[in-house]
Amino acid sequence: MAYAVEHFRAVDAPSSPLGFEYVPTGQVDVVDAHDEAAAAAIALAGSEELELDVVSYDPGHNLYAVAGEDEAVRVTVR
Repeated sequence: MAYAVEHFRAVDAPSSPLGFEYVPTGQVDVVDAHDEAAAAAIALAGSEELELDVVSYDPGHNLYAVAGEDEAVRVTVR
């Protein structure tokens, strides 16, 4: 199945409870995967391989990310 993957970057936001917020980068990729989590892992991995269990999902923001990284993605069915 094809998924549209919108990329976000963390920026400092001192007024935010976490001290940062994600803003869209404008980059959108199309990824073929068997589900949303796999599409997120493919997009976040770049040129390296990434295991699904290191990708976390934030339902409040509808974003997938890897802890400690500045990048996040939003995945939607295309």
